[in-house]
Amino acid sequence: MSMPRKKTLPPDILRVLVEYIPSNSDLISLGLACGRATIHSLQAVWKCPRPNSLGAVEKLTHIVQLSSESKTCNKGSQHLPYYYAWITGYDFSALDQESAAQVKTADLSILFTAPSLPFDTLNTSQLLALPPALVERHISSLKELNMSSCTQYCSAALIQILTRSSISSILTKLDLSNCSVNDAVIIQISRTHTRLRRLNLQHSGNISDSAILALADHCLDLEELIISLPHGIVQSNKITDKSLTILAQSCSRMKVVVCRGQTRISELTTLAFQKSCPLLQTYDFSTEQKSNIY
Repeated sequence: MSMPRKKTLPPDILRVLVEYIPSNSDLISLGLACGRATIHSLQAVWKCPRPNSLGAVEKLTHIVQLSSESKTCNKGSQHLPYYYAWITGYDFSALDQESAAQVKTADLSILFTAPSLPFDTLNTSQLLALPPALVERHISSLKELNMSSCTQYCSAALIQILTRSSISSILTKLDLSNCSVNDAVIIQISRTHTRLRRLNLQHSGNISDSAILALADHCLDLEELIISLPHGIVQSNKITDKSLTILAQSCSRMKVVVCRGQTRISELTTLAFQKSCPLLQTYDFSTEQKSNIY
């Protein structure tokens, strides 16, 4: 006797499918095609919203606010699900520079305070109106943080945002490209975020051996380090073979290391990474600045 065929996939399989479907449009299609998958698809789409225009940010803010208020008033329904309760981060990288600069502080305040779950991912690239406190409130739960082009924050502000929390950090990926970064910032970051695996300091790495040694002392799981000088600085002699050799010995899982524009790095550094880092894929210690990382 043959077993009756099921009309839909089991929930466990649906959850796995949703996890590995790459695009939101495909997730929505799955939800429309399979009723049982609808809730899982919606949750995946709303896990990390990625608005691509100023209008999209405003609509997102409106929906999050209404969703939050519907929960407060106990009026949630299939027409207005509790979207705010599914959000675990935001990605604003799809905004162009002009749109990002026009995002309002009031909208960001709603987006960053209404969700009930801890954030694990944030990309706040070029959001000039973002108050430091809104990032700071989520720093202890973040695994990935991109604050590239955060030109409104001085080094002292970055230290406060990134290191004020006393809770053990789980941050593994940090992008501070095109930011105001100095030795003090990197030293404090390395002491606070010891699980860092990827650190991007492209066009913001006006740092010295002291910062590199701090990373070598505290961030032993580091796999990717990208450093290049800020715009307007052609070359520097602050980073040397001494610190990079120690970094290679301490961070043996290194896969990518780029440190451009430094005049006191020799073949000794290359040999140190080749010897100590068996997973090494890309390295660049050239003295000239380039527009692309790889």
